[in-house]
Amino acid sequence: MRRALKIFNRLEELTLTITLLGLASVAFVQVCTRYLLGISFDWFEEGGRYVGIFVTFLGASIGVRRGIHFSMELFLNALPEKPARVLRIAVAFFSSACFAMVAWYGIEVVMRNHKFGVTSASIGAPMWLVYLPIPVFSLVIALRFLGVGVGKLFEKQLEERSQG
Repeated sequence: MRRALKIFNRLEELTLTITLLGLASVAFVQVCTRYLLGISFDWFEEGGRYVGIFVTFLGASIGVRRGIHFSMELFLNALPEKPARVLRIAVAFFSSACFAMVAWYGIEVVMRNHKFGVTSASIGAPMWLVYLPIPVFSLVIALRFLGVGVGKLFEKQLEERSQG
């Protein structure tokens, strides 16, 4: 299980890296052709927006895994150890539930777009495919927050085991 998770994490980071490099490369070519040749790609603005959504949700998933998301620590740092730990666990589970709801409603949006056959204006891509990263990565984020909560819930027992 750990090996599969490690492979998934590497694949996630590699996908983000390749996607960002591709987006930056296409943006560079777009700017160069627009200003040097007077040629502009119609599809780039729309495609860039959709790739930006993909990158945002993928990056958020990596951020949860690494624990580098924006958080308000001032209040938690002012609390005694036990209440702060309880609050951190509650926040992780609440965040997991929120992203699970985003995934649920995202699936509904994807299914509606698939049902109606909606396509994007410039690229002509099926909109269900454009919206698909939202529920997929929201589910991954929900599972990651759930893992953070469970990890924090049992971290005392794990520390005692490793010391004993």
